Amino acid sequence: MSAVDGFLAPVVTVVLLTGLARLRSEKGGAHLYLGSPWLTNTPLFPGVFAGSFPHLLPDTDPSAVSTIADVVRTWRENKGDVTIVVQNYGTSDWPKKDNPHRNREELELLHRCLETGADVLFGKSFHSKFIVCPDVVVSGSANMTYSGYYRNFEHLHVHHSLIASGGYDSERAACLNHVATAEAQGNCSAP
Repeated sequence: MSAVDGFLAPVVTVVLLTGLARLRSEKGGAHLYLGSPWLTNTPLFPGVFAGSFPHLLPDTDPSAVSTIADVVRTWRENKGDVTIVVQNYGTSDWPKKDNPHRNREELELLHRCLETGADVLFGKSFHSKFIVCPDVVVSGSANMTYSGYYRNFEHLHVHHSLIASGGYDSERAACLNHVATAEAQGNCSAP
């Protein structure tokens, strides 16, 4: 496991693009799980793509991976599955989603993801933050938002299956438990 504090966008970008490269090399089948109470169409860190990934993702235009929605679309186009978990909009749930502007932003992003065939789940009192993709689990305190990845002093833990399989396995199981719990909740209504 490694830990990263502060400016997290490059780390998240590397994880997502490496997962996408693996998905493409295996010709589909990999599942991407994204969990965050709040989710916005966060721009990813373009310098990482320009500097490091053309050899891993040949024939991939940077616009295909420039935001969270773009990665979801590109993941689905490459025959991968995507499941997204966000906090429910219920007024009695915590954390409360009481910012109409942010809610609209999130719902627009979720709509775009649904159009690609991604699964979107609403978790009751959901507060975990994670990314699960082939061989890597990222978890920590950062919401998948611009503030979470670029502004706030947040932290992430990166668990890689080949480096520390025990930590990876337990963290992956914890994240997938959140997904299963959200699935069991059934449909929640958006505002």
